[in-house]
Amino acid sequence: MTARKKRLTLKEKKHNAELKKELQEKGIIPPDKKKLNRKKFIDDTVEKWHEKGFGAVFYEIYLLQAVMIMCSHFDRNHRLSPEAVGAAKCLAIAMRLAELKERNEEAKTVGELVEKIRDITDA
Repeated sequence: MTARKKRLTLKEKKHNAELKKELQEKGIIPPDKKKLNRKKFIDDTVEKWHEKGFGAVFYEIYLLQAVMIMCSHFDRNHRLSPEAVGAAKCLAIAMRLAELKERNEEAKTVGELVEKIRDITDA
């Protein structure tokens, strides 16, 4: 069994913060990103989508390209990001909806639809 790492002291945390700030000022590491307001971002994006009339078949190509780009998105540690997982879940849901339509099992309510894709969203 491996030994647990000991927690940093306040002095060590302060030193690390100062070092990080110094490296950011020199441009060696990128500055901290502002926290994303998820609800506002989603609401604004959906509103713009509807304003531009992006429901047409022509734009499905761009939507699919965007999802594929996001499916290959890596985080700073070169691991697939949570965003990539979310994009892959969107693809899985789209395929499930197509399967349901082919089998004439389309949901009549949103609740039914959620139940039919719950295994994907909860994964």
